[in-house]
Amino acid sequence: MTPDGQLKMPRLGNYCLTVVGDGAADADVAQGADVTATSSNSQHAVEHIADGDAQSYWASGPDPASRVDVQLDLGATRQIKVVEIDWEHPAQAFELQVASGGRWATIYGTSGNNLQTTKYVGPIVAGTALRIRMTRPHPTLGNSDGHAVYGIRDVRILAASARAIVQDCAEAEDNTDARDKFFMCVRVPFVRCCFVPRAPPGSRCLSSIQLRRLVQREMQPCCRQRRLTWGTCSPNCMSPCLLLRRVASKRPL
Repeated sequence: MTPDGQLKMPRLGNYCLTVVGDGAADADVAQGADVTATSSNSQHAVEHIADGDAQSYWASGPDPASRVDVQLDLGATRQIKVVEIDWEHPAQAFELQVASGGRWATIYGTSGNNLQTTKYVGPIVAGTALRIRMTRPHPTLGNSDGHAVYGIRDVRILAASARAIVQDCAEAEDNTDARDKFFMCVRVPFVRCCFVPRAPPGSRCLSSIQLRRLVQREMQPCCRQRRLTWGTCSPNCMSPCLLLRRVASKRPL
């Protein structure tokens, strides 16, 4: 760490860590993705889901006998934040899956969709591809000329556009927002306090009520950011420091 806050890598030479891209904006990485489908109508090719044309759409073949997949290969690992689907003929049952390290994971699924628009906003997930796996057409909205069909007008995948890179320190320093500056923080584990059911006035111990209030106060920013209720926030926002408190207190939070 240099005195002015740059994180230098001396073994590589005069190189420092910095960030490129617009950190405040999200990019639609579906634009330019390599799009494929396991079934398509010859008049409504799968490329239409990411062509930016609101009048075009992709459609599967009629009366699909098995599941239909639409896959968008993003070309690199992306930090996916939001997935939006504008349906032409919605699937009633479908899953959103993300590929990472050669493995697929389901981030969202439903068997009762009745909407023309799907918007997934969840925890940020890193992935190189998105797959929409459709397993059942909607009985009325998924019907075209008396045939069951899937149809998607547009897909948007919003991902963080900023990424960390290594750059010559002089070039990295040439910016207007201090994106090449890093700050070292130290978190001291909270293990030297004692926890008792009732702490007498002036005591350095914490009561169980005081402990709970302390934990809730520290978790509130994380809960709000992830839009979680307190009941689901505890396991999702528990820091190592708070875990130590939990063990030390021997009391459920």
